[in-house]
Amino acid sequence: MSNSFQQEQEAPELEMLSELAENLVFRLPRCDDVVIRKTLQEVYREFCRETKCLTADCIIEVESGRLDYPLAPAFGGVVTDVRTAAIGTQRLNPGFDYSTHGTRPLVLHLSPRWVPQPQPQAPDGMTVPAAVPGETPPSIPLAERHIHLAPVFVRVVQEEIPSLNSEKVPRGMIELHGDAICSGVLARLFAMTGRAWTDPQQAAMERANYEGAKSELRMKHETPPGGRFIDTSMVL
Repeated sequence: MSNSFQQEQEAPELEMLSELAENLVFRLPRCDDVVIRKTLQEVYREFCRETKCLTADCIIEVESGRLDYPLAPAFGGVVTDVRTAAIGTQRLNPGFDYSTHGTRPLVLHLSPRWVPQPQPQAPDGMTVPAAVPGETPPSIPLAERHIHLAPVFVRVVQEEIPSLNSEKVPRGMIELHGDAICSGVLARLFAMTGRAWTDPQQAAMERANYEGAKSELRMKHETPPGGRFIDTSMVL
């Protein structure tokens, strides 16, 4: 869950996606369990991709002179975007303080202003301290240049998409979004033709529930015109 730049953190608590499958079998008479579980995995992945509701909080230690930091997924899929990044209490501005590139993995690229530079050596062997990221280098007499810089850490809230065969979800996901995901599964399977569980009318109702839930969740990540960004989603 971490790479050479990301600190080891306590593993997130997980629960099984199959808990939802147990609730679906009663709505889909004679539908094979494998079909239900496969559809459930597909819908869960689609739901996370379209609503950006699957997030992970990670801490990256900034290395001297290094600008690029690959982002490791916390839930076994891929990291698709960075929602927020901060150093201490300073929230970083995308496009100015950082950017992202690549896909597998997504790479966080920091502005040089936030990255400690390698410390040059004074002629007498004494170490000249690097500038503190984001601040103007202080003017310090050579004889007093023995200050050690504190480590710099970036806190990143990253958005992820689970893998196609994901069996586990973060704890709390089922409670918050389980009904919507089940509606998406039912919408797909009720719409199948010539099956014992085929029900076009019910498929349309479940599709409306599913799309409505996604729209409502997407709105929580949007900034209203002239308004302030308020993120009310679950940060894992």
